Amino acid sequence: MVAATKFPHSQEEIRERARRRPFTAADLPALPEDGHRYEIIGGQLIVSPSPNSRHQRVSFELSGALYVFLKQTGLGQGFSAPADVHLSSTNVVQPDVFVVLRERSDIVQERGVFGAPDLVVEILSPSSMETDFLRKSRLYEQYGVREYWIVNPERETVSVQTLDGDRFVLTGEYVRSDVLHSAVLEGFELQLSTIFPETKPELTQPAIEEKTPTHDD
Repeated sequence: MVAATKFPHSQEEIRERARRRPFTAADLPALPEDGHRYEIIGGQLIVSPSPNSRHQRVSFELSGALYVFLKQTGLGQGFSAPADVHLSSTNVVQPDVFVVLRERSDIVQERGVFGAPDLVVEILSPSSMETDFLRKSRLYEQYGVREYWIVNPERETVSVQTLDGDRFVLTGEYVRSDVLHSAVLEGFELQLSTIFPETKPELTQPAIEEKTPTHDD
């Protein structure tokens, strides 16, 4: 009988375990379902808080556009977080959105995806800037992700990196008014203004001017 891994009840316990030894995929089932995103990069546990509403709106719109395209073309399967991508025993990530093409559907299993997706999309939040730009870019490059989009909701931009040999090459820097094209999803076009929510100024209540009573009132 396999002994059950002790369930860590707090972030302090999780950090203490992370200091003692590298994390692996076997540790993930024992982590709490507390709204945080738990990923492992190079044996190091990366804990991210729940994304903000702007991040989620962009993710929803982008996932919807990819869903419609993949449904119409049958080119592959789309997924959104939380879904584990097992690149190795010490590298398990949860991309915001990713696509596995039809000819590689064997890497999709019940407990997650075991291998590099063909397209990965990460949507930046203040807590993930360094992880997504630096560590994940190198990780996805190393394991052969063919195309990587980095979406910045605040700047309303999308950077596209495409694998050339064993290196990512920047192939597109798109702004809100542009139409994004994909080298991996043949025929896919995305008007970026459709995925970025309109920013509206806060409505303020006009001040109510107090009227001094007079004898005529």
